[in-house]
Amino acid sequence: MYSRLGDLNQAYEAVNKARALDPLNPQVYRQLATVFAQQSREDDADIASLLDHAITSLQEGKWQDAADLAGRVMQIRPADYPAAYILNAMANLRLGNLDRAEKSAREAMRFDGGRPNPRNNYVLGMILAQKRDFKASAELLNTYLTAAPDAPDAETVRRQLSEIERMAQNQSTGR
Repeated sequence: MYSRLGDLNQAYEAVNKARALDPLNPQVYRQLATVFAQQSREDDADIASLLDHAITSLQEGKWQDAADLAGRVMQIRPADYPAAYILNAMANLRLGNLDRAEKSAREAMRFDGGRPNPRNNYVLGMILAQKRDFKASAELLNTYLTAAPDAPDAETVRRQLSEIERMAQNQSTGR
């Protein structure tokens, strides 16, 4: 609405608040790209568009495209778009590139410092589970559930956590 009224500063503020609340929503980045374009900030509009396409690619199961697009954002503006790191981590997890996925997830957590996204704990926890570091994985999934106990996927995460804790116990007892 602010954009239509010509108040581009208010439009930017509104879409930026939406980005903070839902950093993996492609619609937010489409709106951000539009506002940037209206402000004649073409480079910023291009980056927001890359993130829109990265999220959409991830949703469509195009793991390599998602990893590549998020990787481009990570090279151009790493600190301004921590969501690119978690997108890259998610895509690389799906591709089986666990070291790359872990590195990106840890960077997402580092860059997300001022406004931590609980989802980052979940993604890193799942990566570490794939790497058979079940104890650290369980800690991260617990952190996620503590931060987002009513998340839409909370019940699924609780089941995953239970299984990972069982594997951690078996690992520590040598079974």
